[in-house]
Amino acid sequence: TTFRRVIEDTSHFANGYFFWNMILNETGRSTWDWRQNSLITVMRRQQKVVYNPEFFAMKHFSALVQPGAKRIEVTGGSFKNIVAFRNPAGDQVIVFVNDAEQPVSAELEVAGARVKLDVPAKSMNTVTIQ
Repeated sequence: TTFRRVIEDTSHFANGYFFWNMILNETGRSTWDWRQNSLITVMRRQQKVVYNPEFFAMKHFSALVQPGAKRIEVTGGSFKNIVAFRNPAGDQVIVFVNDAEQPVSAELEVAGARVKLDVPAKSMNTVTIQ
């Protein structure tokens, strides 16, 4: 998924992530007639806007990871897809996936700070430490 891909890429030193299509109509085709995914789909006949899973994945990063943030080490817990950042103001942001079919209780260590979490099953998560 997009969420896992952004975690993977930023964990391996990518300093940004570009999403090609923000909004497409219900055909899912770009202006050059290629089938694409997008953050938002506009259903013209129904006059409805659909926020796709990619929208929520990108929101986890864009809402709390600020420009100028630096990736920092995160350890512990049972999460395979996890990344952490320190924002310029000093707060730390942890972004991760719980792929398990059940809730998980975990303890993470982020740049020396320990955090205990109870995480819902099959969830995308963002935690901020002040």
